[in-house]
Amino acid sequence: MLSMKILILGISGRTGQLVAREAIRRGHSVIGIVRNPDSLTLKGAEIVKGTANDIETVRKAVEGCDAVISTLNLFPVSQGLFKKVTTPLDTMSVSIKNTVTAMGEKGIRRIVIMTAVGVGDSSDMLPAFLNF
Repeated sequence: MLSMKILILGISGRTGQLVAREAIRRGHSVIGIVRNPDSLTLKGAEIVKGTANDIETVRKAVEGCDAVISTLNLFPVSQGLFKKVTTPLDTMSVSIKNTVTAMGEKGIRRIVIMTAVGVGDSSDMLPAFLNF
């Protein structure tokens, strides 16, 4: 099996931690961007302090990576799914734009984006043809 270095966006979230643990278990190197590194108890991952909304942080984190997996979500655990969203609504689009830009600069061509946009109340955020 080919071992890769993978940047996981959203590594401090529930899904991100599951993805990171599985990648580490399979022998891959994992790096993630975290606002508060002390809050992450994941063993075996390299951590870059910051946010994917900052392109310089993304450039630093993506260095030497072979692929990126995004598990970003607008609803951090601290906010809860049914509470008012305090995360800027463009967080995911800015983060992905920064990531794709940094990937292009480094010649990285593999990205997987996991999302649940369109599920439940977020269905209003989707274009009408996707809501059908």
